Amino acid sequence: MIKERKHIILSLLKNIRNNDDQRSFEELFRLLYPGLLNFCAQYINDKEKAEEIVSDVFTKLWLNRKETNHIQNPETYLFISVKNHSINYLKQYSSFKLTFVEDAGEFQLINTHNPEKELERKELVFKMNQAI
Repeated sequence: MIKERKHIILSLLKNIRNNDDQRSFEELFRLLYPGLLNFCAQYINDKEKAEEIVSDVFTKLWLNRKETNHIQNPETYLFISVKNHSINYLKQYSSFKLTFVEDAGEFQLINTHNPEKELERKELVFKMNQAI
């Protein structure tokens, strides 16, 4: 069953790459989307953002379909892509940073959210909007 699934997925990717086959892409999407979404949601904890990340990964797959010759296992490739996009999202939007604290001599998670800086940013945006 696993070998059959892998063969089907490889065949779909080949049709997508060689024939620009949208039906094969839709089938690949329907086959893998639910698992990729659940996987992404474990990282992100935000269903809408997880849906966006998985959709972005599929969009990039379609846009770069001609360069997919190197992909031996498309399912694994897509899961790794979703994981990487999820981690990048968390790095970009997380207010917690891993920082070395010299006094403690160890790394600690520090909340870098600064309400004062946020207020300054909002005031600056307000002034810019007034100027415009």
